[in-house]
Amino acid sequence: MEKGPENWPENWPKKWDVAVIGSGVGGLMSAALLAKYHGKRVLVLERHAKIGGCTHVFKRRKDYVFDVGVHYVTGLAEGSAVRTAIDSLTEGRLVWRQLPSYDHVYFSDEWYRVPSGWSEALAYFQGLFPSEKSALEKYARLAERTARAFTWWNMAETRSAFVERVIKFGLRWFFREMFEVTEVVLARHFTDERLKRLLTFLTETTGVPAGVGAFGIHCSAVASNAQGAWYPEGGGERISEELARVIVANGGEI
Repeated sequence: MEKGPENWPENWPKKWDVAVIGSGVGGLMSAALLAKYHGKRVLVLERHAKIGGCTHVFKRRKDYVFDVGVHYVTGLAEGSAVRTAIDSLTEGRLVWRQLPSYDHVYFSDEWYRVPSGWSEALAYFQGLFPSEKSALEKYARLAERTARAFTWWNMAETRSAFVERVIKFGLRWFFREMFEVTEVVLARHFTDERLKRLLTFLTETTGVPAGVGAFGIHCSAVASNAQGAWYPEGGGERISEELARVIVANGGEI
């Protein structure tokens, strides 16, 4: 941006390397990475009264706090790629706590508490449905393999056209269940209707119902939750606060 609007404050720099429109998590993360690791002077523009997008928090009567967007975050186990990147970017100021459970699922007049971490969840399901124990073990192995295949399918699009065709041909041949409807695959492996419903609760978080969504999408949701669920200490707003601090500390403006 060579020149800012005439009504900008006089002390604002008139030249920026990058302008980011919107201060949601994606915008703030991109701006923070550009500012800290690429030395860019970043301007972040937001039309809302506060920054942060889905990390907004509001209060009622001082005692009631509502975190409007951050339910939990997955893939943040110690040493994971995402956790390492966030810890490096925020210099460890953003503290994460692992939750004891993902969700409480309610249907058929019963509550089910799904533990955080796939191995714990698998043991939980096996305890509830002992007759399906062997089927659950097979399903867990299938879901893990299919999730890896689904990742390869997405990565294939970053390769040359020839390599992409080869990879996708192989995946279609060896991982046919990845393209089937989730409910169809579950019906093939399980007989208990309650268990099939419980196993689809993660799929619903992707916005693709199990009755129409591909099994590969279901497995990607299972894989993303395999390491457990995490929540930022202090609430979702801490995410945007720390990313904003990085941007401003490196010469940026919001």
